[in-house]
Amino acid sequence: MGTSTIHEAFKGRYEDQYCLLFVRGISDDSLFVRLGIDSVKSSFWTLNEALQHYASEPGNKALRVLHAGEWTVLLELYPSGDLFAPEVVSALSEAGEVVGAWHLLDSTTKVVHAEDGRILGYFDDWLSLVKGAAPERLVRALGHAGVLEEDLDDDETDEELSVPVAVLLAIEEEFGLRVSRDSLDRSSVTVELP
Repeated sequence: MGTSTIHEAFKGRYEDQYCLLFVRGISDDSLFVRLGIDSVKSSFWTLNEALQHYASEPGNKALRVLHAGEWTVLLELYPSGDLFAPEVVSALSEAGEVVGAWHLLDSTTKVVHAEDGRILGYFDDWLSLVKGAAPERLVRALGHAGVLEEDLDDDETDEELSVPVAVLLAIEEEFGLRVSRDSLDRSSVTVELP
């Protein structure tokens, strides 16, 4: 089994939890409108600057916007999973495509794939079931990464990947997604979620 470049970029920052969506096919302006964000109030910060700023904010609802090839990457600074609400994913995928992963501490790991406003595949590792209008692609990706195996554990060992890491590997291999550590460190648009 391979290594997730996304997980490698997250090491030391988002190992115990993360929430990110990859969006393509819509402009940043359209993305902000669909999320109800006033882009005029955005800041241009490094990850550390953004984390420091929002550490003192009640609710800590902030989002970093990165670009990786044809994909726009939305990364919740303090992963609440607000981006993972079905209505948000559907709205962001209208006339485009969304792939996302969310891991919440020692709780659960979820994956979503949507296109043209429809949730094609949705996986929650508590349920170990892939649902959706056309889940085949997500089933293939998760199966290839070993996520659908009954003995895959949430604890990482030398021989296997944990579910949160295997999920990241699955989506990056199936959809060609990448996030580098450098892209996390560079200054990028940071906005507050409503």
